[in-house]
This record gives sequence, C-alpha cells and structure tokens, in this order.
Amino acid sequence: MIDGNQGQRKPVIVSICGPSNAGKSQVAKATARALGDAVATRVPTDYFLLPGGDGHRLGWDWDVLRDRLRLPFGARTTTPDFDFDEFRRRGETGGLPFTIRPVMLCDAMEPSPASDVIVLIDVSADIRRERLEARDRRWGTTVADRWEELDTTWSGIAPVLRPDLRLDGALPIDVSASAIATYIRRMMRHMPGERRNAVTDTPDITIGMKVVTLDGEALGIVREIQDYYILIDQPDVHDDLEVPSDAVGAVENGVLRLTVNRSALSAVDDEESAHRDIEWPRQ
Repeated sequence: MIDGNQGQRKPVIVSICGPSNAGKSQVAKATARALGDAVATRVPTDYFLLPGGDGHRLGWDWDVLRDRLRLPFGARTTTPDFDFDEFRRRGETGGLPFTIRPVMLCDAMEPSPASDVIVLIDVSADIRRERLEARDRRWGTTVADRWEELDTTWSGIAPVLRPDLRLDGALPIDVSASAIATYIRRMMRHMPGERRNAVTDTPDITIGMKVVTLDGEALGIVREIQDYYILIDQPDVHDDLEVPSDAVGAVENGVLRLTVNRSALSAVDDEESAHRDIEWPRQ
C-alpha cells in the first residue's frame, strides 16, 4: 500500500495481542525469526504505553507508533523510553531500537488501529499470574502489583476483539510462531501488488537464473517468481530458500545479485504446513 502523505510503501502491520503474560512478546520475536530479518521486525509495543492511574484501563500512543511505522523500509528508529516500575515515559525516543521492514509485528494487549492482521494469544489467568511473578523475580520488577490494572484493561478489550487467528498461549512458542508466519505468507501472496515492493518490477529475472548474494556467494537458481518473493533451488539442500522482494537486487550479466548476504535470509519448507488443524479465517 502507498502512503498518500509521503509516497512511501507501508508495511503490513500484524498485532499479536491478548492478556498480560499470555506469551505475546516471545511469540512475536519467534515469528520475526521465522519470517526472516529481511522481512519482519518485532515492535515492543508496550514501550508506547500511556501511563494511567491505579485501577484504570491502560492506553497506547498509537499516533506515535504510526509515525514511526511511516519511516521508509530499512530505517532504524526506537520506541519511547518507558519506565515500567514508575510507569512513566522518560523520553519520546531512546527506548528499544527496531528497523522498519515489510512486516511489523506489534505485541500489546490491544491491537493497533492500523492492523492488517490480528492474532489473539490467550491462556488461563493462573498461568499468566505465575508467569508475571516469575518475570518480576528475574528482572527485579514489581509489575505484578499492577495486576488489577492489567486485568481491567484486558476486560475492556476482549469483548470487542475480532481476531483473524486464535492461538493457545500454552502452545510451544515455535509452534505458535510457525502458525503465524504461515498465515502471513499466505495472506501476502494474495495481496494487491501495490502493497509490496514487487519482484515483478524487475522483469529481467527469469526461471533458472543463477543467484548470488551481495558478497558474491552462489546460492542456487531461481525456481519460482512471485510478487513478494522468489524461491531459490539450492543444490543438495532439501529446503528452497525464500528471498523477500526487498532483498532482490539487480540482474548483472545474466546473474541475479541480492542486496543481502546469506545470514539475512531464511529457509522455508516448501511442503504443506503442519498446522492444518488451525482455523485461519476470522471468527
């Protein structure tokens, strides 16, 4: 999608939401790894919190997050600097760093108003409380003292939430991350071309073309061309290598040179997803 105000391509925004300590942050980090650094970034969205009084519903500064996500792909930025013990914002910047990528994974109780995909992760209150107290012990924090405030916030969000994907917070993190990554890939393969930096904008790329990394390492040959990615057939390797459009460079002397090295890419299994029992459509 093109941002009419700035002429920039906008990322796909995926909100991974649910009650406090359902496992949102860990799943968001694992999903970013599953999609690959060139494709996705996790945004630690609780750093965009707006402080509230005890017992009051929390809120998030969606306007500030929106402005950060309007930066061009590849731009480095930070969250606000937030003190979770005193529950106040210490600065508009200087928090945790992140990079703008085609897919931005936002983890917070409430989904971003600009969400393209909403994922709900939920688990019992007993498990969540146990996780929160354990985290406080590890980090030396006192977030558990705000349990009522956190619970009040979630009770106001849950009744109006309409997730595209629901996951049990008791599932292994890698299982949940794989399910979300599969859903995102399927969705993006059917999105209008203007939403992506389309591979097909480079018409010289052809099936069977040799592919090398930025530093010249041979990866294999192009096996499949789609708007948002290409698949590379790697000699003697079972998995195809999925290369996102932002990593696709120019054709030089009949060879496609990528804009990244191998470490920035991730292998994907070309077989049917192992998560056939998960219901994808919005409920």
